[in-house]
Amino acid sequence: MKASPRMSLRLILLVPLVVQISVAVGVTGWLSFRNGQKAVNDLATRLSLEVAARTKEHFQSFADLSHLFLQMNTAAIASGNLDPADFPNLERYLWEQTKLSDRTTTIYYGDEAGRFLLLKREAEDLVYIRDETTAPNREIYRLDKGGNRTELVKTAPYDPRTRPWYLAAKQSKLPTWSPIYVFTASPVLGITPVAPIYSENGSLEGVLAIDLTLSQISEFLKSIKISQSGQVFAIERSGEIVGSSTDELPFTATKDGQKRLIATDSKNLLIRSASAYLQNRFGSLKNIENKGQFSFDIDGKRQFVTVAPLQDAAASIG
Repeated sequence: MKASPRMSLRLILLVPLVVQISVAVGVTGWLSFRNGQKAVNDLATRLSLEVAARTKEHFQSFADLSHLFLQMNTAAIASGNLDPADFPNLERYLWEQTKLSDRTTTIYYGDEAGRFLLLKREAEDLVYIRDETTAPNREIYRLDKGGNRTELVKTAPYDPRTRPWYLAAKQSKLPTWSPIYVFTASPVLGITPVAPIYSENGSLEGVLAIDLTLSQISEFLKSIKISQSGQVFAIERSGEIVGSSTDELPFTATKDGQKRLIATDSKNLLIRSASAYLQNRFGSLKNIENKGQFSFDIDGKRQFVTVAPLQDAAASIG
């Protein structure tokens, strides 16, 4: 197998921290107003950096778990312990994996012949399958607690080879991330870490994948402990929100499914203001190359924001 480079999520992680200088100034009477203001600014800077570092660490662990599952499966295939063409065995194998972590509840495989197998463990347990007997359709079955099929839920046309996650792996030829796209199941928005599988002669056999919805990413960010006056959110360089620690969803519901929410259109004042500030300062979020700290005012109150490009430093899949 080829070794992979560091895989970029192409996200920007923003951590605004609100500090009301008017409250902090004068706590220590012997400090002058100017010195008091500087002390508060220094404290806000330190807190903002700590939150940014902690958030990046947690986000990396979130991504690392997905990569670990892909590494395990890739290694099992490479060693001959797992045959991806043996769908009955692969179905049982992936079913057992979905029970290992609440962060990896949807694991699947598609191949160059158009075959597809997906195991999902969420509100209800499901298996999606497309093989020689179902093509060109994909069948969805409910599973019992033991992972056994019970009833057919739906049949619909589906070809994994045309999907964004498959095309991303095929184009990259290395483990990578898909763009954020609309999943066919709900439909919901999400992103997919993928790993291409090659034969001994170097031809593509198929692609392993794990789904992460934008809702899952937001729930993860909410779990990070930060200051009561702080918020954290992740956006793509296009300005579209990936997830945030607020209750606002990173998408809006339409009759055709979910539509991405632009950060500058957010109903959350901090997200909207911080995004607009960075857009104005840099001209485009695409111009942000390194971590930086900035401050701006909202209604006369100083806001501190740390912005850091988030790069997935996953280990190579050998």
